[in-house]
Order: sequence, then C-alpha cells, then structure tokens
Amino acid sequence: MPSFMASTTGPVKSVELMTAAAMPFALAAIALNAAENGVEVDVLAEDLIGADRGWEVVLAGDVAYEREMATAVFAWVEALARRGADILIGDPRRAYLPLDRLERLAEYSVPTTRALEDADVKRTGVFRFRGTGTNPHAFSR
Repeated sequence: MPSFMASTTGPVKSVELMTAAAMPFALAAIALNAAENGVEVDVLAEDLIGADRGWEVVLAGDVAYEREMATAVFAWVEALARRGADILIGDPRRAYLPLDRLERLAEYSVPTTRALEDADVKRTGVFRFRGTGTNPHAFSR
C-alpha cells in the first residue's frame, strides 16, 4: 500500500495530506497518528501519480514492490525533484527501488513478522534522488 504526503513550509499545526491508493485502514491509521501527534490532517484519497500541485515536500513510502507502480512513481517524483521539490522515499529496499539513482539519508532495522516478510528484521532506509534536496542535514545522526 503506497502512500504519499505533501506539504508546504511553515509551522506544523496543520498539513494537507494527500494519499494515493489509500485503503480504509490506512486512512484510519493516518487519523490516529495525527491525533497522537496533535496535528490536524485533511486527507484526499485520490491517485496523485503524475500530478504537480506545487508541493515543496513529498514523502513516498513503500512504493517499489511492483514494477509498473514503481516505474510510474519514480518517474513522477524524480520530475518533482528536478523542479525543486524535496522528495523523501522510505523503503525496505524492495525489488524495484532504483538504488543507482538514490542516496541513502538514514537506515533503520525494523522488526517484522515472517507472515509478511522474508526476515525477522528488515533493513529500511530513507532515500532521495542524488543531487537533489535542499536540506543536507535531514536525518543526520
């Protein structure tokens, strides 16, 4: 289930969250997470792949597990990055993640369940396209 988030700069009191291919449980999880963090979130459940609404930041999560979807998503977000949007991609190195075009900003070991994954712990990263992004210290440790 891929998800995307876009926002503009400013204090984080309210963000507009746009999600593509959202499932009902994903929308519920977004609402719970926003409430836990004291943030107001408006959710649009529509296919945003290929759209450009002038976003400054786009977060894409777990979007590299199907070839057709990954091809479309990465062409789209790379175009947004070229025009100046900060694109952050969270992915556990799925089969269609274009690592040759990305730089890793952070890496995490995430416990998983064997019912869903091929390992008890997945090496997951946050990436952006090489040579893009305006915050060189994002996710620095």
